Amino acid sequence: MKPLNRRNFLQSVCAASALALPSRSLPAGESTSGAWRTFEVTTRVEVLNSSAATRVWLPAALITDTPFQRTLFNKFEAAGGSARLVEERQDSLGIVVAEFPADVKPVLTLTSRIETKNHSVDLSAPGRKP
Repeated sequence: MKPLNRRNFLQSVCAASALALPSRSLPAGESTSGAWRTFEVTTRVEVLNSSAATRVWLPAALITDTPFQRTLFNKFEAAGGSARLVEERQDSLGIVVAEFPADVKPVLTLTSRIETKNHSVDLSAPGRKP
């Protein structure tokens, strides 16, 4: 198994998150409708073969509300280690950074509760140019 390259991992996470980011306002021809639906997503990361101090990065739900998604909370736990949420408000990105000492089994759990509503785009309507 190939070792994890921290720089490549972070670039991949940022690129994937950037693709999922919505615009701040709805362009012409776009609309949201319907009731808000609530979802809770739990992600658990366990590093199996760790013999040294370990860091884990885990993307969190968007930290800024949009017209069709809002985050109620990002709750995380790193038993035996420390964790914090790093926020980049300009891009609505959040990432949980956890650190574990060498003598602790690295396990990070992130629970995100979000609300979403339907979003549609009328592809026949001309879009706004920025």
